[in-house]
Amino acid sequence: MTVTLPALDVRVRVLETKYKQLIENRRSYKDAIFKTKRRVKKTHRWVIGIEQEVWELREDFVSFRLDMSSFRQEMGAFQHETRMFQHEMETFQQEMGTFQQEVRDEFTVVKSDISGLKQGMSGVEQDVSGLKRGVDAIISHFGITIPEDAAQP
Repeated sequence: MTVTLPALDVRVRVLETKYKQLIENRRSYKDAIFKTKRRVKKTHRWVIGIEQEVWELREDFVSFRLDMSSFRQEMGAFQHETRMFQHEMETFQQEMGTFQQEVRDEFTVVKSDISGLKQGMSGVEQDVSGLKRGVDAIISHFGITIPEDAAQP
């Protein structure tokens, strides 16, 4: 069996063609690698930006949770103060009711005292009237004359 090889110049041309193809492929691969590296860098920058935003969101969330905790504490204090105020208002209303009843009772006592004083004054007026009649009767019985300017107080 004999093997026939193509001519040397044909083989060299085929090798040169393959070599040129390899160089072109190498340039294409380098370009692809360069573009991929650029995309990787760009994607890496995006990832870093996203990570920073995630950290900022975490910090904001922690801050928000702390603010909410403070708010809850303040609301608890406010609710406690509100309950205390309501209790004080109820106590005040009870005291006002007691005070109003005391004023009514005192007013009733004063009215009763005034009524008694009026009756007493009426009795005094009747006594004075009786005294005047008695004095007039004595004056007329004994015939005493009193000058008019001396009789008027």
